[in-house]
Amino acid sequence: MFQNLVKMNVNFISNQLKITDEDKIDEIRYGVETILGEVFKLTVIFLVSLYINKEIEFIVVFLLFSNIRTAIGGSHAKSLMGCLVQSLILFLALYYIADKIPYIPLLIEVIVIPSIIFVLSTVKYKTKIDQSGDDEIKNKKLRIKLIFKTVIALMISRIFFINLYNLIFITLVSIIIDYLRVRREELC
Repeated sequence: MFQNLVKMNVNFISNQLKITDEDKIDEIRYGVETILGEVFKLTVIFLVSLYINKEIEFIVVFLLFSNIRTAIGGSHAKSLMGCLVQSLILFLALYYIADKIPYIPLLIEVIVIPSIIFVLSTVKYKTKIDQSGDDEIKNKKLRIKLIFKTVIALMISRIFFINLYNLIFITLVSIIIDYLRVRREELC
């Protein structure tokens, strides 16, 4: 059923744009599969979050993942269902762990937050904004924006939404650990 939906969308797009080159059609197919897969995955995770009354937490984790993980990369599953299962387990684990921790000790914050900022400041971004200009300058701008967003999210949640602070903190740590694990595998 999923492949039929993908095929229908690819045929529609390629016919409307009058694309006949097989390589271009494959690029469109990959894009359509990715978009439909992500919509399906996020819908399932949102419905589960809704069922367990974690809608706000879903939005927070989704925003962190969409801003940080898509920029720096991370692990990937071999199939859509594998990705769904991994993502669902990760979201549920983050919700559960954040609820069970009464507060994060100041010493851990003092050690971990600078570590997160350091990793974000040294990362080579996977996202390509455009092909013109110096990649190093673009990378530096992306790093500064991402660090700024991260620090603001931590500060605002620490001051106004202490109940979400643990979730944001734990989510950031999980993203960084995943990134470092993937980088270690790439280097070995």
